[in-house]
Amino acid sequence: MSTNLLIDLPSGPSECFQLSSESLKLLGFNPEDLLYKHYCSPEDHCRASYPCFKSDVFNRVVSKLYNVNLEKFYLLINGKLNNKKENNKNLNLDNNSNPKDFINVTVLYKLLGGKGGFGKILKTQASKKRQSNNLDSCRNLQGQRIRNVRLSSQMDKWKESESVREKLGDDIYKLPKKEKPSENIKSVNFCDPKYVETVKKEVSKVKETVLRGFDKKLEKESENFKLCEELESKRSTLIDTCLDCGFWRKSPSKYLPYIKNVYTISATVNTDQKSLKVNRIYHVMFNFPYLIIGNNQEYYLLEESIVDLDKRKLSYNIRGLSPDYYIYSESSSFKESSNPGVTDFSSSIDIKIRGFGIMNLPLEKFCKNAIFESISRSNDFNAMVESISSSLSESHVKT
Repeated sequence: MSTNLLIDLPSGPSECFQLSSESLKLLGFNPEDLLYKHYCSPEDHCRASYPCFKSDVFNRVVSKLYNVNLEKFYLLINGKLNNKKENNKNLNLDNNSNPKDFINVTVLYKLLGGKGGFGKILKTQASKKRQSNNLDSCRNLQGQRIRNVRLSSQMDKWKESESVREKLGDDIYKLPKKEKPSENIKSVNFCDPKYVETVKKEVSKVKETVLRGFDKKLEKESENFKLCEELESKRSTLIDTCLDCGFWRKSPSKYLPYIKNVYTISATVNTDQKSLKVNRIYHVMFNFPYLIIGNNQEYYLLEESIVDLDKRKLSYNIRGLSPDYYIYSESSSFKESSNPGVTDFSSSIDIKIRGFGIMNLPLEKFCKNAIFESISRSNDFNAMVESISSSLSESHVKT
């Protein structure tokens, strides 16, 4: 006599296994330990056909047949959870009824999980209702909606204010008219001749203050030092050339900037270090015919230049002041060649132009080439450095 087990695997087809004493012996189990121990009462129906068996037999059979670890799976016997420690008293074998002969064994693998309680948290959150302060849809004691009462009160207030406005008139609520500027006010720009005269006067004052500072420093070094007329004339021409010529390009061209005016802001002379520092503002007219901005565009640039006679080096830095949407910055240095007897100066120039879109890089390259050409053709810088060095050397010889 045997019992058929219908085993459902989690990842495979269902299989049928006949559970009998012979099959248990083939699996290596002792049938007396699993089948022949009776735990039912004497009046149970199972004694008439086949004795009961322990529920532990299912775990052992499934683990032996499919080589599955008992700690990694659990069984459902006819849809109910199987417990190893208790006997399954609902499983009875009966020869007269064939359907009861089949026992459905479902193999389910254990899953890793926490201690639970998430469902309880969701239930507690569902029980808590959100409190709302909006009472517009409620009714008062007279049966009116609170929303309608509030809107009617706002309408009454607006009608009162409208009646007051009609009584006062519309003139009170009109904006005051803008006053036209008087004809006495005149616009002042760099092209004004009076302004140019004032700038020239300020430049002459700067020259005078530079000369005074130069004299004071020489007086501190030696009280008995007196300059002759020739040295005085050379010194004045030296400072005039440094203040007036400007170290930037001056020659007008079709594609180069044309400087209309140069305004010197400050100039300082350091006799100890043999250096001269000058600050200027350039009024420049650019002419780029192939750009959208057009021709004769006005710009204002600020220059800070330093002449070092010991190192025989000139360095300057130029940046744009206006307009703000076009950015121009230029920095360069010129130094005398190391070869004796050679008056050429090695130069390095860095130019940055912003505000012209895709033409930024082509303009930077174009300006660098144009600047090198203009500097190589002009001899103003060499002549100026020679005059500065000769005048200072004569002053030291006479001291």
